[in-house]
Amino acid sequence: MLQILNNLFNQSFSVLTLPVMFFSMTVVNIICNFATFRLYSVIGMPAYLCFPLLGSAMAFIAKDTYPTSYYIYKCSKDIIRNTKAKAPGNHNFLRLMSSCKPLGVHTFFFIIKQKTILTFYGIAIDKTIFLLLS
Repeated sequence: MLQILNNLFNQSFSVLTLPVMFFSMTVVNIICNFATFRLYSVIGMPAYLCFPLLGSAMAFIAKDTYPTSYYIYKCSKDIIRNTKAKAPGNHNFLRLMSSCKPLGVHTFFFIIKQKTILTFYGIAIDKTIFLLLS
């Protein structure tokens, strides 16, 4: 039952919602970081404050979203491994547990894992520096 719910969740969200959300978080973070450093003297102070606030909000949302998604993957992988270890003699049950994939939040091409947050921050910093130098 849990595997069916996982498949339904991933099919409904991984096609469009999650990739667009993660891509837009990255783009908004890059644009806001660029505007924070480059447009300080161009835009007036009350309007200028939206850039650092929105850029830091995207970073905090990513900090909260990615590890939670990884935690789902890690826990389900541990449950499958522990359940296999507890029933070594029952071959039908072991075959059933071997067919179960770990639950995880899927986007187009990857499951969100532990290093995904580092990739997000690496891309955001790299592209911000590239924009500032150009």
